[in-house]
Amino acid sequence: MLADLNEVFQIANEKKIAIGAFNVVNFEHIQAILEAAEKLNMPTILAFAQTHEENDIAYLEEMGPVMVLMAKRAKVPVVVHLDHGVDLDYIEKALKLGFTSMMFDGSSLPYEENVKMTQKAVALAKKYGVTIEAEIGKMAGITLNNEGITVNRIVACIPIQRKLRILLKKRVWIVWPLLLERYMVNTLRNQI
Repeated sequence: MLADLNEVFQIANEKKIAIGAFNVVNFEHIQAILEAAEKLNMPTILAFAQTHEENDIAYLEEMGPVMVLMAKRAKVPVVVHLDHGVDLDYIEKALKLGFTSMMFDGSSLPYEENVKMTQKAVALAKKYGVTIEAEIGKMAGITLNNEGITVNRIVACIPIQRKLRILLKKRVWIVWPLLLERYMVNTLRNQI
């Protein structure tokens, strides 16, 4: 059954479990993930990243409808998530296909521009009634544009924590880096 992150997070909280999120690039991935989820009676998240298309791995117009259809047919709750969307038009294309969750990744942008674009992404999510995740700041490692980031993750997160409240007021549900996840969830419980 097609679900959104709010439904799946509620199940996760009630059962005190983690929910697997899997990027898929072919039918067999979707089939295997859903078979395992149904066998374990666990919700899951099927994700498709914009970079898959940019690197000619798989295409949203082909994968998106199949992901949504198979999620609807599943016997467990399944979120269909656009992962690391860097372009709002691309994200909207996924939402029009029936995706129930999105991630706007403005991490390659200057902070102020990232916040501005994240606010636009939040408005887009609200228009389609879906959950949104946003990446603020830069994670150590390789980003979508293959820029090598070598800063210490903890050091990179400190200024972001100070600015996190702005995004919470805009109803962004998930904010990366991962080190902020617990802080954000606890703060959300207090503010929503």
